[in-house]
Amino acid sequence: MIAASGSYNDIFLVEEALGFSKMPTVIRTRLELVSADKTKNRSAVLTGRSGEEATLKVEGLEANVTGEDWSFSLGAVDLLLTVQWADAGSSKPWGVSTALTLEEGKRTLVAGQGTGQDRWQLFATASIEMTNGLPLREARWTEKEGRLEPWPRVAANDNQIRKPIGSDLSITMYRFANPWSRLRNSPEPFAPLPQVVVPDALSNWMRGPVADVGAILFEGLANPAWFAGFDSRSGRILVLADAEAQDRCESRLNTGVVDPIVGENLWVGSNPSSGAWLLACRAREEARIYAPEVEAVPAFEVSISELGDHSYDLQFAAARIPLEGAAARISGEGLFKLVAPDFVTRKDFMAEQGDGMITIFLRRSPP
Repeated sequence: MIAASGSYNDIFLVEEALGFSKMPTVIRTRLELVSADKTKNRSAVLTGRSGEEATLKVEGLEANVTGEDWSFSLGAVDLLLTVQWADAGSSKPWGVSTALTLEEGKRTLVAGQGTGQDRWQLFATASIEMTNGLPLREARWTEKEGRLEPWPRVAANDNQIRKPIGSDLSITMYRFANPWSRLRNSPEPFAPLPQVVVPDALSNWMRGPVADVGAILFEGLANPAWFAGFDSRSGRILVLADAEAQDRCESRLNTGVVDPIVGENLWVGSNPSSGAWLLACRAREEARIYAPEVEAVPAFEVSISELGDHSYDLQFAAARIPLEGAAARISGEGLFKLVAPDFVTRKDFMAEQGDGMITIFLRRSPP
């Protein structure tokens, strides 16, 4: 555990000097299989070091999980998950395989199938701990008014340290370690950034000189009262601006900048008459559900590609359970666009043989 007192800048520098972000961590993953028939409910906990595979095999359930601590870059856990289980009296298992980015400590719906008393759902919760079992959220403390208080990690897309200044300005502190070339629309993206002196009024938050990133983050908006500086020693960005400019900065720092390789979580499902499938999958990944009734191939599988402008190319194949002859399996591909306010899109697909039809939905949050 680390405890420190002083200005924000001092504490950030101490954290960096102690290598807090490089300390080894453990991912604890809790899996819950929930059914309307409570006799089918199961739960299991797997623990493994960040980036290493954890396996578990107990009566009626097998699981393989690889979790990686992304709390410093994304405020989350990267999770590769494979689970198999068999209903009582059945030798053929169900199975789920997917990849997700989970908010640390948040119970997340991963998959589901069926309706009424036959429906099951799979949930996952990933927590980050130090190697001694101490929850990461309790590993760093700061002194405030003579008392110790937990100081949660500040991730690159986390604006939790925000303080109003006056009637229309606020301060936001971000953590950022990725190259500025990803943000710069410039013929020389790797050119050195200009330096700027931190105003005296902000000296408790950051000390300069630091890199001036206002022109990059504010994108043409200009106000002499605003400030945006990057301290490479602590990997922090300090922004002083009004609400509109803060929103613009947050958008720049949260969209395709933190890690453009990682896609967002999406939920794909089907209408009740075709099996009521549900599967969470990260964009740019593939995910599958296996069912006892369907042999040799996945009963439900999806692959999602990001196209930009909130648009996605979705490929799927689904078995209509109960199986219905020639139209038992339907596959298709379609363009889905997710826009406010509900961020849900539905499309109908016809079977290549027979008269079967399936409705597929794509959404940004679990139903």
